[in-house]
Amino acid sequence: MQWSGFNDRFEINRYVYRLKNGEKLVTDWTDAGKETMVTIDGLHLQSGLVYSAEVRAVNVGHHSSDAVQADVLVLGQGPMLSGKIVC
Repeated sequence: MQWSGFNDRFEINRYVYRLKNGEKLVTDWTDAGKETMVTIDGLHLQSGLVYSAEVRAVNVGHHSSDAVQADVLVLGQGPMLSGKIVC
């Protein structure tokens, strides 16, 4: 997951993120340091469900921004195979 666009009159010290399905937490707030892109391993997301990724910026005074959110629909079905070999 990747994000951008956070601004603060003080230096941004770190970012925190979480993943939810409705009101159910999939991952709690996790520190990403100053990285603006993370890979979350070990998740077992269900196909057909919508998950919400939320990110907050935390400045050097330890004040957090409001969370920004993006929804993701998980599609777990692979492509259909025709059985024909294409060279």
